[in-house]
Amino acid sequence: MTPMKFLATAILHTGDECLLWPFSVNKNGYPQMRWDGTCREVHRILCKLAHGEPRGGAASKRHDAAHSCATPRCISPQHVRWKTRKENIAEGTNHTNAQSGERNKMARLTAEQVLAIRADPRSGSAISRDYGIAQGTVSNIKLRQRWRHIPG
Repeated sequence: MTPMKFLATAILHTGDECLLWPFSVNKNGYPQMRWDGTCREVHRILCKLAHGEPRGGAASKRHDAAHSCATPRCISPQHVRWKTRKENIAEGTNHTNAQSGERNKMARLTAEQVLAIRADPRSGSAISRDYGIAQGTVSNIKLRQRWRHIPG
């Protein structure tokens, strides 16, 4: 089956279970395919086909094709809806399988290390060398743009 045929059948999917995309995914695990000559995220294409344009029209950058199931590969029309970025983030924090902080398999730091970085008075470059992370990551931690769920 081709990606186009799979997408055509996915739109008709009515089950409660996730419908997982069996083709290419991007670096964040979201389905992707060629659509109108460019590489697009499949859950956005499906959301438009199944539910219409987001409020604000096709060019709306304010709306995500949000997954109620927290499964990036899922393209079930029952699980994907237009939500504002704020709504999507709020919903994401309610998922029991949300992988934030140390629970994220890609995390390089522990909560204890994050607190130590925030308290460290040295330069960002010195801290980044000690922890093996980018200097920008150190800045983002200190500004609470990353690991903001860790108080203190």
